[in-house]
Amino acid sequence: MGNIKTLVLAVALISALLSISFLVLTFMQPSGVPEKGPVFRIENDAVKEDLIKRGLIEEYSNGTRVIHLKGVEELIKKGVYRINPDGVLEMNIPPGSYEELEGNIKLSISERFTEEKDGAHIFLNLATERRYGCCDHQLNSDVKIPGDTIIVEVKNVLKCGCSEAEGPATFSKDLGKIEGDYQLILRHKTKKDKYNLKITKDKIEINPIISTFTVFNQPNILFRVPENVIWIDCGHYDRVGCEENQEYIKICDQFFKEPLISNLQPFEPEEGEYAVKWFNNGHKHFKFFGNISDLRELVESYAIYTSRDINNKERCLLLSIRTWRGDFFYTWHLNPLIDKYMR
Repeated sequence: MGNIKTLVLAVALISALLSISFLVLTFMQPSGVPEKGPVFRIENDAVKEDLIKRGLIEEYSNGTRVIHLKGVEELIKKGVYRINPDGVLEMNIPPGSYEELEGNIKLSISERFTEEKDGAHIFLNLATERRYGCCDHQLNSDVKIPGDTIIVEVKNVLKCGCSEAEGPATFSKDLGKIEGDYQLILRHKTKKDKYNLKITKDKIEINPIISTFTVFNQPNILFRVPENVIWIDCGHYDRVGCEENQEYIKICDQFFKEPLISNLQPFEPEEGEYAVKWFNNGHKHFKFFGNISDLRELVESYAIYTSRDINNKERCLLLSIRTWRGDFFYTWHLNPLIDKYMR
């Protein structure tokens, strides 16, 4: 009887591990394979920063992020991370891991795209000026929006106890697609800071009224990405041999002569900072009113010129298109031959 129980448990354990492996491998699907959705989402900046420090997320200057899923899977098996019932990747925090907040907090407002592909959402971001002995400390905070007031209650710091890297304690909240005039109130114990926050479809304007424990270092006006605007980045990998190989220049010229692109009306960004990171960072911008799937197919047709093999000096192309909705098409994802070990 004992042997039967042991066998049943072993089969269950193997099935669970195989299930995890299968889900992880379907996080990035090769071209032509139906999307099955990610096994997890990353919604916390602290988690993202920790994975970057561990070398499990690669970020490029155009905003691309490549996640090494096998490494994340190993951390899940070791109990460093877990996937909560909502499918969000989060740290396993032991009880009693809180400490009092020390020093000021940096406040920032940004726009980010979500899985809904419904345009950029407004995000409220906090980060301590103090740097802790681990980069995944979280700033324990709550946000409520009663009417035209946004109230942020800053409580304490949730620490993980590791010492592999340094970084601030952070907090980020998706406020959705809100517009209007708001009073932003941040509280910590007896302290109370106030800001005027005005959000229109064109820009975000924020001005301090009272600031005692928060610091706002952004421009007072941030521009927003207009509807029906796409931005394109075409260049090469930053590796030995790619810059000397001028082939990618010819390929980029060929791409911008494609009828789908060459017939578009150029868009000139405002002179100033945008709430979406990297929007006006050397990209080419256009107005687009066509079929989004046509953009994906065009980028996919150029994926043969991309290889992540560091020894490949011929296929150096880096080509991507982002849309105002949040679509992101790039050759190093649409090429099914790239990074088999990550799929």
